[in-house]
Amino acid sequence: MCEHFKGKIYDTTQRDFVFKEYVYFDNILSDTSKTRIQERIKFFDGIFYRMTLFIDSVGLENLDAMPTAYFKDNEEFFKPFDKEGELNELLPLTLSYFDKRRPNEPLGTLLFESKSHKLLSWIIIDQGGYCYFLTFNLI
Repeated sequence: MCEHFKGKIYDTTQRDFVFKEYVYFDNILSDTSKTRIQERIKFFDGIFYRMTLFIDSVGLENLDAMPTAYFKDNEEFFKPFDKEGELNELLPLTLSYFDKRRPNEPLGTLLFESKSHKLLSWIIIDQGGYCYFLTFNLI
């Protein structure tokens, strides 16, 4: 996905392609409320655009990803994924990305949908010590 958008700017004309190939949005598109669907799509467009800008700012050649378990020695980062963490059961479905120039400092975590293996979320929310992935059905 990052290779596809390297040097390109995301806009809404690419949305269907992104949903078909890279991002799991199927559960949202089957919602019965057309208003909710449109609000979530609008939110997606804004946040996905910002993600592509972030990738360009760091430089695709500087980014890499590893299984999140690789970062278990980084206690603060890994805490939501440890045995008592809220995200522990999702650990096998995640990769954490980092800047190759600082390989021990993860920048974030990607969550993939279990059946399609498409990207489901790339944002973890921490509300008072309770962590969860921001998925588009929560918006």
